[in-house]
Amino acid sequence: MKRLFSRLACICFGTCALATAASAQTPVSPPGSWPFAITVSGSYRLTANMLAPAASSAIVITASNVTLDLNGFTVSQAGLVTPCGPDTLTGYGSTCASSASPVLISATGRNITIKNGVVSNGSGGGISLNVGSPTEAMYGVFEDLRVTGNRGTGISAFGDGNRFTRVDVSYNAGSGIQTDGQAHLESVSASWNDGYGVVASPYSIASRVVTQANGQTGFYGSGIVDQLLTRDNNSEGMNIAGVIRNVLSEGNGAVDVAAGILLDSNFNTGTVATSGCYAQTRAGSFIGTGVPMTSNTCP
Repeated sequence: MKRLFSRLACICFGTCALATAASAQTPVSPPGSWPFAITVSGSYRLTANMLAPAASSAIVITASNVTLDLNGFTVSQAGLVTPCGPDTLTGYGSTCASSASPVLISATGRNITIKNGVVSNGSGGGISLNVGSPTEAMYGVFEDLRVTGNRGTGISAFGDGNRFTRVDVSYNAGSGIQTDGQAHLESVSASWNDGYGVVASPYSIASRVVTQANGQTGFYGSGIVDQLLTRDNNSEGMNIAGVIRNVLSEGNGAVDVAAGILLDSNFNTGTVATSGCYAQTRAGSFIGTGVPMTSNTCP
């Protein structure tokens, strides 16, 4: 009877599952020696800010199937007095120079989730998911993150199938986000990075992406892109092959490139290089082999 009542209480109030999930998380506090190493699969949760010493990673993950919840805390590095910011003198990129120092959070393996916090002020990149041995890195998840002011790429995620949700990357002395094929990006902002805003390699899907004032192209990739705002980037606002719609592009330093099908978009400041076909799209002029659609059909 007691066991039955316990089960009913869990169903009615939902407390048992929550308690179990919370107790399964391993708390992480600043270690005695750096970096903090995660070598076993599981769920980990920060209990304080992580301030790594100069030229050291803060967290290194070498296992697959790991969830790292930053729990609203900041992962950063000591010894860097001047923070990176927007380079308002040039109108694009950050005020910091790139460095080959270790990234703040380094991971290898599959099914790694990093979420819910800030990664900033590193002497190298912010987060890196690299190809490991013998397991290839893929299926990384990055959500509810602000990755800002690092002296390298904000988030570099190799391997297929990575997912980025509600991620802001800014003022990094490299690209904002660089990821391999079959990636999924939703509600992503990339601004004032020295390199590309977002590089999404073949067959990716992106929705609700903003790129602004990056040192190179705002959004570079292929696949399906919907709801892209790109402005004031030093090179193209976008260079995309695939199906592209609902783009607003303005003030960029080079000709936007659209290869495939371009729909329902507005290029306020000039020329678009197209191949394939386009419809209901405004631009100063079109160059390339692209042709207007007729009756919702590509000729």
